[in-house]
Amino acid sequence: MIVFAGAGVSMVAPTSLPGRSDFVAAVLRALAEQVGAYTSEGTGRYLLRELAVCGPIAVSPDYMADIIAEEEGENYFRVLQALDTEETNACHRAIAAMARGGTVRAVVTTNFDRLLERACEQAGVAYRAYASPEDFDELRMNLEAGEPPAFPIVKVHGTADAPQTMVDTLSQRLAGRPQSLEAALSALYARHHILFAGFSGADLDYDSNYLGLRAAAVQNEGFTFLARRGSPVRPSILELRSLWGNHSVIEEGELPGWLVEHAGKSGANVHSPSAEDKLHERQEQVLAHARQWAQHLGMLQAVNIFVSLLRAGGKDRLAGHVLYIVWTHYRRSEDSDKPAYGRFNHHLGRMLLDYGETLESLRPSTSFRQVWSSDGRDLVNEQTALDFLARTPDSGYYDSLPDLAVCYALFGATKKALDVVQALLRSAAEHSDLRRYVIGALAGGAVWSIAGVWSEGLEHLERAYRLATHMGHEPSRARLCAHLVRFLGWKERHEEAAARYEEGLRIAGRLGMRATQSELSTAWASALVEQGRAPEALPLSGAAYDYFHETGRLAMQTRAALDHLKAAIEAGNQEGFDRALAWLAEGERGYTPHVALLRAEASVRFGTTIDARQELDRALSAAEGTGNEWALLTARDWEQVLAEREQRERAGQRS
Repeated sequence: MIVFAGAGVSMVAPTSLPGRSDFVAAVLRALAEQVGAYTSEGTGRYLLRELAVCGPIAVSPDYMADIIAEEEGENYFRVLQALDTEETNACHRAIAAMARGGTVRAVVTTNFDRLLERACEQAGVAYRAYASPEDFDELRMNLEAGEPPAFPIVKVHGTADAPQTMVDTLSQRLAGRPQSLEAALSALYARHHILFAGFSGADLDYDSNYLGLRAAAVQNEGFTFLARRGSPVRPSILELRSLWGNHSVIEEGELPGWLVEHAGKSGANVHSPSAEDKLHERQEQVLAHARQWAQHLGMLQAVNIFVSLLRAGGKDRLAGHVLYIVWTHYRRSEDSDKPAYGRFNHHLGRMLLDYGETLESLRPSTSFRQVWSSDGRDLVNEQTALDFLARTPDSGYYDSLPDLAVCYALFGATKKALDVVQALLRSAAEHSDLRRYVIGALAGGAVWSIAGVWSEGLEHLERAYRLATHMGHEPSRARLCAHLVRFLGWKERHEEAAARYEEGLRIAGRLGMRATQSELSTAWASALVEQGRAPEALPLSGAAYDYFHETGRLAMQTRAALDHLKAAIEAGNQEGFDRALAWLAEGERGYTPHVALLRAEASVRFGTTIDARQELDRALSAAEGTGNEWALLTARDWEQVLAEREQRERAGQRS
């Protein structure tokens, strides 16, 4: 057989490598300490205290890897070298013993550590580790020629002693592994029974044919999946079992006992003394390594990574406090010369798009001011999102342009926003810059919904969705699904809207993207209204509004309130109508023409106390002022409807 060894194999004492959530916590702590080292001891204490209070950051480790790698490049993978140690456990020794006895013919492992190699050395097993595309090609050729010259340890995600081979980001995993690896694994699957040990199957949730496992069902004789006693088996594993049928077995057991027992049945003796659990010690080692990595980051780079991770985990308020403190108190003139400066401005601008009109809205609570206000500097800062986003291209940082377009739209410059999005998408297409096209379309989703550009916007969104899928960028795909649900609903492509809604929820739930889940909900509420199911839409848009209001996401708060208003009008629900109007009184932002049009529509259709003529005048004025052609045409259409109604009423009075 071959052993498919997952992370659980290296979590057994005395190896006691921490789980990936513990690794995420260590990286965050190291970054918080580094931000404190760059700013002040008080800031560092505050950040560590807040991290402890808010608990685990709800972001998947591979999504975290994507975020850091985008900022750090390959240097990120050096922090993963912390997930290695010298001390093997009974799992590693049992596998090595069965390899020596000939029962196990190869190991396929998702782990970076070199513990299986060390166990083989201790057991006197000649082995060959395969971790790079070139290695995998060599293995494939050896298998085609017969048997490999040494026991194969196939490290599908790379190895800690060669960071350039490591695969950890979500987009890397979804982009698939080299064809040479797939071919080599296919040859191994065809020859041997597969034993899954310490493997949860989570990777199959992302890719149902992860490492060719689904395809292997056609030629493989069977597999045994070791499930931890009392723990549920993932649906993806159950689906895999259904493909194998009677040739698959799911057994309950505990590591390392199950492996040691089966090694004994095959005649391999494993020395397995009682092992001390060294989890705390390993956690401290991982933290020390993470600290060493963080210390090599520049000030703004550390801040940018820390803020990105906080926002991905839903800790936006804390992220805003960090940005405010650094900008108002610890930013130095020389920082503006560094590449990270543009990204830092982008973070500030994007935060203000969501959470406030000026920088002052990000100020921490009074209880914290004593930590950073002792120098007596003026803390009042009236700079807006537009100020921060507009300056980023000057520093050579252009990833902020999509958010600058959204900013223009929300500030009432619809025509300018459309021009920026169109120029961005055109440039991305001309240079075959897939990533920039995707982020441009994401911004376009918000701009086009304000401007009423449905058909053209939908074409770009669908193309971006295909590109995001191709690149394996799941966070972007989930957010694109939210836009697509809304646009497909407007185009009455209801089945497709439902499919994108379910798909987006699956991705967002898996990655812990709580805000995107609420964006999907209010978009689906909009799509339900287009299907004539307005009563079903009201709870969804209401819940989404509550979430955005609670978390302070101003732009999406307005969008959800607008969706609720539309649903209430279509459902004839006066209570929902009044609630939505009260919500919108807090701020209409770039949606003023939409709000005025809906209020006028309610008056025309239901005879509310709202003055329809006054609202249409407001819609016309706002549409002309923002350059919103859709709102202008729609307002004129409603003017015609209102004029015809007034004419009928006058004729009725005369008669």
